Amino acid sequence: MLAWQPSEPLSSIGQLLYHVALIEADWLLSDILHLAEDEWPDWIGGEFPIDVRNDAGDLSRVPPEPVGRALARLARVRAHLLEALSPMRDDDLHVAGRQPAYEVSPAWALHHLLQHEAEHRAHVTLARDVFLTTAGGWQPSPAG
Repeated sequence: MLAWQPSEPLSSIGQLLYHVALIEADWLLSDILHLAEDEWPDWIGGEFPIDVRNDAGDLSRVPPEPVGRALARLARVRAHLLEALSPMRDDDLHVAGRQPAYEVSPAWALHHLLQHEAEHRAHVTLARDVFLTTAGGWQPSPAG
């Protein structure tokens, strides 16, 4: 189900899970820790060998992988996020860091990440339901 590709413009569940993890890593490293891409830890390249978007601007297709692998990637990124935030005091969360085009505080980055994940949770649910009703042959139970 993760690798099943629905009709455009929908993304596969695998694409969405990869995207959510990579965007969380990007916000953590760029906007919370203020690291340039060439300063990112080496494990990022191993976890994310594919650019998040293709040349057309759509989410890149990712190779099929077990759900455990996708969830482990999400957990690894989340563990690094929590590790980076845990020493921060409340006041630290509201100190904006300067990016070339904007300023962002860790609190706002977290707010954005929560919204981003919630929106894509809806996309994952939609892709699952489309899969189950078309490709997966799901039929509603007689009880409704």
